[in-house]
Amino acid sequence: VEEGIAPCVPEYDVDGSDPCVCLNNATTLDNGQFGEFIQILSLAGQTWTLNSATGLYSTASAAPPAAPTPIPLGTVLTVGDADGIDNDNDGDTDEFDEKRFYTLEGIHVDEQGYEAVLGNNLGDQVSLANTCYYPTPYFANLTDPFCLNTPIFTVEIEELNGANGTVTIYIDGMQTDQFNALALGLGIHHVEAVFDAGGATGYLLVNGIPINGVSLQDAVEDPGCQQSIEQYVEVVSTPVVIACNNIVNISIEGDCVSEVTPDMVMEGDYYCYDDYLVMINYPPGTNVYNPPNMVDGTHVGYTMTYNLFHVQSGNVCGGSIVISDELPPEITNCPEDVQIYCTQDPDDLTLTGEPTYFDCSTVLVEYSDEYEQFDCAEDPVVAVEITRTWILTDWQGNVSTCVQNIEVLRGQLGQIDFPLDKTIFCNTMPPSLQPTYTGWPQIGGVDLTTQGNAGCNLGISFSDNTLNTCPGEYQIVRTWEIYDFCPPNGGTPVSTTHVQYIQVKDVPPTITLPNLNYDPVYDWYVISANGYDLDNEMCVAIGPLPLATINGVCNNIVNAFVSTPVGNTTNGGWLPAPGLPQGTHQVTYTVEDECGN
Repeated sequence: VEEGIAPCVPEYDVDGSDPCVCLNNATTLDNGQFGEFIQILSLAGQTWTLNSATGLYSTASAAPPAAPTPIPLGTVLTVGDADGIDNDNDGDTDEFDEKRFYTLEGIHVDEQGYEAVLGNNLGDQVSLANTCYYPTPYFANLTDPFCLNTPIFTVEIEELNGANGTVTIYIDGMQTDQFNALALGLGIHHVEAVFDAGGATGYLLVNGIPINGVSLQDAVEDPGCQQSIEQYVEVVSTPVVIACNNIVNISIEGDCVSEVTPDMVMEGDYYCYDDYLVMINYPPGTNVYNPPNMVDGTHVGYTMTYNLFHVQSGNVCGGSIVISDELPPEITNCPEDVQIYCTQDPDDLTLTGEPTYFDCSTVLVEYSDEYEQFDCAEDPVVAVEITRTWILTDWQGNVSTCVQNIEVLRGQLGQIDFPLDKTIFCNTMPPSLQPTYTGWPQIGGVDLTTQGNAGCNLGISFSDNTLNTCPGEYQIVRTWEIYDFCPPNGGTPVSTTHVQYIQVKDVPPTITLPNLNYDPVYDWYVISANGYDLDNEMCVAIGPLPLATINGVCNNIVNAFVSTPVGNTTNGGWLPAPGLPQGTHQVTYTVEDECGN
């Protein structure tokens, strides 16, 4: 057996039904109505009736504001071949094959919706519920009274839930969205707006299941139909007789700039404040504004005179304003909670930070600390907890506070930076090779010495082994040993060792030649040809050579000689025979110390 064009199980005909049909008949914001065409698709030859319903009303009901009439329970649905409707959308009505459709028309009210249960003579049922919404528009900028010289403005309409729509505005029956108080004249005027939201999205449930995944919020945000609103507004004339307050106290706003408006300085109730102008006389050295109706932080504490002008009549009154700052400093950022090493100073604000703030005047920043100390058993990691209360006071006595927590950590082996290996030349030796000059272990850039490290609870010691390589050159092997008497994981003390190498290096000897007979222009020494070479029959120099000053620096000289083109000789000695002929010759002085330099 195969299912034909009619389903074996009755169903709500989603395509053939028509929910949320706008009737555009609202007289208030909550009585607009929707038409609802319900079509059930089932086997032919059945009888379908309305078994139960709430909020489903007859199409013959009187229009709003009258209350609608409920559809009687037991109302029989119309068979599709007798309802005058093209149920299957094929262009023809009341065909024989439309006997499978059963229809019911009704209405329901904006936001209230309806619930209904339809059943046939065989015991089958279909439950329906639908909620649809009219828009909720309102006037966004129509706050009266208005003045004859109020600038022309566009009347703005907004919808409560942000829905979009087409707006048509009527002012005293004329279609326009421009409010022109001067053209309208003194008196009461009627403003009407029609908000057309188009078609509505309904929250439709069939047998308890939403259709097309639409939620109730979707229906709220996508209303439909036309909704009218109206408001009566008044255009008034400007009072020309004015009175000013003698003393006006003004506290500047949080952004440190405030406008002094006419209603702030006038005695009594007035309208049309746009017709008045405030002009302040600013003290020297303070900020000046144009127009002169603004005050800021530079005016705090001053008493300034002002004048109020009625622009149309020229009438004027005046008084004084006293500017104050009643707001405490705004702490924009309290320093973050921090941990510092046992060697570091909690009063060093470059480490712990300080608050940032905003205020309209000068602020005094202070802090107070509360200390709580822990022994090793209480906390093996944190030695001291500091609760720091920051106190910010502006010059008018307004106070703000915030709290920062600072934890001072115990010294731990993993925090230690050991001194680097050192190479020191023997001619530039420090006063000693103790750690004062060669480096101590550090935590956070601060030395840990053998004289005690109060808050760190660490024991420091070192031993040296000196290894000589030659006279004037040696190496110190320094072994550091550090004990942690309160390890972070508890238990007995732990220790670590580190070897630092300090090398004292020898430097080469120095050779310094005298200035006598030195020619700086040519960078050479001149010696006389004070001998004669019989074999070659020419004059030669036989010395003596310049006597150089030789310094072993850190140890003794073990060898010194001078190399010449005619052989070696001693420092300041005579040249070997036959001597050097006239001309330029290279002579090299060579010395060697006890380390082979």
